[in-house]
Amino acid sequence: EDGNRLFYAQCWNVQDDNSLFELDLETSEVKLILKDIYGCASNAMAYKDNALFTPRPFEGRVVKIDLKSSPPQVTNVTTGMVAPNAVKFNSKHELFVVDDGAGEVALVNLTADDTDANRNVVARFPPRSIDNLAFDQDDRLFISSTAEASVTEVLSNRQLRIISSEGMSMAMGLAGIEVDGTRKLYTLHPGALYEIDLNDDAKLSTRVRSAVSLGPMNEPTSIAVWGHDLI
Repeated sequence: EDGNRLFYAQCWNVQDDNSLFELDLETSEVKLILKDIYGCASNAMAYKDNALFTPRPFEGRVVKIDLKSSPPQVTNVTTGMVAPNAVKFNSKHELFVVDDGAGEVALVNLTADDTDANRNVVARFPPRSIDNLAFDQDDRLFISSTAEASVTEVLSNRQLRIISSEGMSMAMGLAGIEVDGTRKLYTLHPGALYEIDLNDDAKLSTRVRSAVSLGPMNEPTSIAVWGHDLI
């Protein structure tokens, strides 16, 4: 918004000292804004009126960081979510948030007093399946999914329209097993476990969704048959 301000954050650092920074694009100097943020400071943030709006996925909330104050003041914008991981403003300065844990995309009422009840859900997806959002010049809303390897448009009537083909991305393991007489293949990538039914024209379905460290699997990279089960 100011033309030469770039902010970035640490997420899932091995040490519990995730921080938020500003990089001066003219001098290349790095300024520490906040430190010791639990779990993730989130790069999927938005800037408006000299403040950063950023999700805290491990705390179930979106916060506003007032950059005019020293030290920067942190206040709640919306709370009580499962695992929010992205926010964006549209051209009307309306704030939208992706709650990956709940599989919800919501419009946030920035003037409401109750931060636990200031969201209006505009789209629902399977939990642990959505990552980020974007608006085009006409304020059309698009949602990305690592688990489904897809991009979906949320229409004005709140219906969903897939604009890129669903499917696998980064298939990182493969195992074949027979389940109740049905031959199946299983493969995975860091966001999902997929099942391929070899008795049904190789039909692909998603069995487990897990967006990067925020679900039942923590970035799985391999799969194998173990007796009648998978590991």
